[in-house]
Amino acid sequence: MSAVQKLQNSNPANFIVQKYIDQVLQETAQEIYERQERVAADSTVDVDDILRTRKYHVTPGQLSLSHNIEMRFLDMKPRWKNLRQVQLYNSQIWGEFNILAGKIAYGFTETIRQTIAQRYNIDING
Repeated sequence: MSAVQKLQNSNPANFIVQKYIDQVLQETAQEIYERQERVAADSTVDVDDILRTRKYHVTPGQLSLSHNIEMRFLDMKPRWKNLRQVQLYNSQIWGEFNILAGKIAYGFTETIRQTIAQRYNIDING
């Protein structure tokens, strides 16, 4: 019996909630990437090398993002007049974090519960 089957059989409700959270984390990581790509496309600053170093990894209940340290400082106010500010990190990460918190707190509806249960062949009615 696989680990997924053991978790499904031991407590299907927890399994369904965990799958929902993992799904939301995956969607959040993808949305962060897309938002950063849109900002970079509108920018006059070349950030392609910085964007290529980004990685994300979703494990049960956890989203990990890694990136070039330079990305962290691009959206801070520049100290020199010839540098441009690029909103790649803080506004994108925290904007998505706020959306993520709402989805985790209020987005787990009965319809979503049933959809996940069907996907994994879990009987939630009996």
